[in-house]
Amino acid sequence: MSFSEKEQAFIGALLVNNRLSNKTQLMRSLDGDSYPITDHIETLLSGARMTSDRARFFRNGTEQTELVSTKGMNKHGKTNHYIRNDKLHDQFLVGGTFAMDSIDEFKGYFSSTTRQLSELLHCESSANLYVSYGSVSGFGYHKDDHHVLVKQLAGQKRWRFGESQDDIVLNEGDLLFVPKGVAHNPVSESHKSFHVTYSIVTPTLSDFLKWACLPAHQTRLDNVSAEDPIALKEEIESLHASFLKYRKNKAHAFRNYSTKRIFPI
Repeated sequence: MSFSEKEQAFIGALLVNNRLSNKTQLMRSLDGDSYPITDHIETLLSGARMTSDRARFFRNGTEQTELVSTKGMNKHGKTNHYIRNDKLHDQFLVGGTFAMDSIDEFKGYFSSTTRQLSELLHCESSANLYVSYGSVSGFGYHKDDHHVLVKQLAGQKRWRFGESQDDIVLNEGDLLFVPKGVAHNPVSESHKSFHVTYSIVTPTLSDFLKWACLPAHQTRLDNVSAEDPIALKEEIESLHASFLKYRKNKAHAFRNYSTKRIFPI
């Protein structure tokens, strides 16, 4: 359960000279490229405890999670809103969009593809699932502060970009790359639509400078003279290499913990 070779080639081509593309890009699926995944999603979520801190319900741009949840309290007095499958089912019949954050934390297709994406683009990534019933807009026009890769899993969804570019209708199996900062409004074009959005978070110069100025690296910086350009260049390159290794290890430790068994044999 992973990206196909064709999908991996498309994803890898988004990175040119260590820079991600700044243009919206589309890959159309060929017949046989994808496989039914809605049953897999049903299995992942039906037995899971879904709470309002990661699962939300929207209708026409307004969050209405209270329609699909029940307020509960544990023995320690902590309250939370628990998503109920029966209520979610009934609200889907009326129409709306269900969003499930970090579905890659469930072992299966989404954990595998998120890990692949992270390796192909040298980035931190997570996967959010969006399920829409009826021709509704879940969030209205909005922008993301990171790049995203979208895969249409079932049904059709129209991605509107306003006046900046033409609409794009995604069919089952299609991939769409949307650069950060591009306003978009996905609207279902079919009775039901399933798609997953993978975040693509790459380190910025600001991230590097903040990391380099941490107390742990202060000695290295203090020992280099700003008037020695050769030594300065060498130390910055060394720090940069350490920073990239740190980011890679951080992403692996945080998102790919399911690669190791919980219980030793």
